[in-house]
Amino acid sequence: MDTITLKLQPKYHEEIELILQTDKESDYFDIPNGKEVVYNDNIYSFLLSGATSMPSKVYVNDEAYDTEFGSGDADGIRFSLKGCDRPFLQSFGAIRIEVWMDGKQYYSKSIAVLVSDSEINNGVINMIEYIYGNCEDYLYEEHKYSTILSGIKANETISLEAKIAFLEQTLEIYKKSYQYLKTNPYCKLEKTEAVDSFDKLQSISQRTIRYITNHIDELSVVNYDTGIRYNNQYYQPNRVLVERNSYSYDVYENRIIVGFLKTLVSDINVTIKSLLEKTYLKNKSSAQDGYIDSMYQIFSRSIKRINGYMKSLKSLHDEYQQLYYFYTRLFNISTDAVRNIPIFTPVFRSINAYRQIYTVIHNWFSIGNYDLGKDELLLSFISTSKIYEYYCLIKMLCHITQNTNYDLIESKRISYRVNNSYYMDTKYNNTFVFDKGSIKLTLYFQPVVYGDSRAFNGLDIFRNTSTNAKKENSNRGKTYTPDYILKVDYNGTAEYILLDAKFSTPENIRFHQLQELVYKYLFSISTLNKTDHIKGLYILCGKQLGNDEEDIIHDLAQKIGHSVSPFADILVINGVKTDDYSMTSTIFDNATSTAVPKGTAVDPQI
Repeated sequence: MDTITLKLQPKYHEEIELILQTDKESDYFDIPNGKEVVYNDNIYSFLLSGATSMPSKVYVNDEAYDTEFGSGDADGIRFSLKGCDRPFLQSFGAIRIEVWMDGKQYYSKSIAVLVSDSEINNGVINMIEYIYGNCEDYLYEEHKYSTILSGIKANETISLEAKIAFLEQTLEIYKKSYQYLKTNPYCKLEKTEAVDSFDKLQSISQRTIRYITNHIDELSVVNYDTGIRYNNQYYQPNRVLVERNSYSYDVYENRIIVGFLKTLVSDINVTIKSLLEKTYLKNKSSAQDGYIDSMYQIFSRSIKRINGYMKSLKSLHDEYQQLYYFYTRLFNISTDAVRNIPIFTPVFRSINAYRQIYTVIHNWFSIGNYDLGKDELLLSFISTSKIYEYYCLIKMLCHITQNTNYDLIESKRISYRVNNSYYMDTKYNNTFVFDKGSIKLTLYFQPVVYGDSRAFNGLDIFRNTSTNAKKENSNRGKTYTPDYILKVDYNGTAEYILLDAKFSTPENIRFHQLQELVYKYLFSISTLNKTDHIKGLYILCGKQLGNDEEDIIHDLAQKIGHSVSPFADILVINGVKTDDYSMTSTIFDNATSTAVPKGTAVDPQI
């Protein structure tokens, strides 16, 4: 079969040629340092060579496009994407193209995206910095040490920070235990045999007699009537095989202690090697004048972080190597690496130093392997929309934990069942529960609102109509997936605020999206319980420059001092000043205004 290639032909830059394969790369770390790049603001057409038919559909990352035939000649099939001349406009980081043709899918490799060097795109980079610096306490709670909650669960994947912290803790336990074991090592009494002077002989065995008969040259004449008599003469050996009692440290528990050090040294070596390979992948920018290499902006942060990991691991490796030397000398043994949880013997159970070491060994084999959760999150940022969704999520969570007296009591990942190929569960935590006495606050990220009464994951709301807002969409729907839902429980009542994040401007939202959003989230969603109600809708937009601010929709009602319920408002939350929490404060204050009436003091956390 001929090689199938796809040429991307920009209007203002050089074309690039990609080989299409049936195997799809799955790891975003596998992005090469190739010269191929795409420009997010350029107009593109496409030339498909080596194929026998026109592609029916083309995906740019997760965005699907219908194709429009241009022409066909000896070079191949020329086509464009229907209704989209700038297919990479919202792309960030990297793009991967998927071509549907003759019932098969063909994939390109990943290519870095160059974005225009504008204030808006610099704001996106600020958002990435903010996510990178603040996401750990929320998104990976199930598998890492956190400054808010803590603990490692058995068989869970842990973050690399947690692994390093574990290695540091284990190192200290081994150091302290060494001081005790130098003077109180567990050992066993062994009988050994050695050739020594006759006066050291305490008992005679068959082996003693056999040694004497085999070494008659050791016999000497004695002038007393004891010893070995031969021809009326007595003999006594000068040296003989003597049995001795000695202490041996070659016991199961000591072999485990030394073997586990060998395990850790080997594991650290493997981890350093794996991390080193990742630093080679995107270690320089492909940016040209007027553009930013968005993939490099993501990788550079990960590489800097990975270099920090390697520095810590190399230091740990040296210390563990030294400990291994000390312990092997102490016990005078050589042993294999430990591969699984050892037996919990009476010695491990009863002697404190041994029990402490056994505990860390048991924990090591009980937890899963590490992952680069935060770095993998960043590397999954393939669109400005996704970056913005996570930015708003983390910013709301930071506001609640840092600027209010609500405590984060639970963060978890919930899987929703949806019969829809377009929906994909989030990989990270998506449900965050806060508590303040009689008030409970729950923030949901990309939840599913079902068209029935199932009330899944504490959401007692439902889609009340299958009719869609868009006239051109005649399909009947059964679910909605807003970006966020904020639920406030108090006095047996629940209030809901729905939020949708759009990397757009307030003007664009007003003219193109407002009616559909209001229809979806205010008109066609209802509460299951009569005492509950939907309070309103916030539309978050991130493409307007300047300060974060509120863009009032009910402007006429505001003029006469009248409040509208349910309300709808547009809030500008951009990346210009990531430390500006004025709009998240507006969201939180409005959400809790009924549960915490005006005039009630709500002290910020100290």
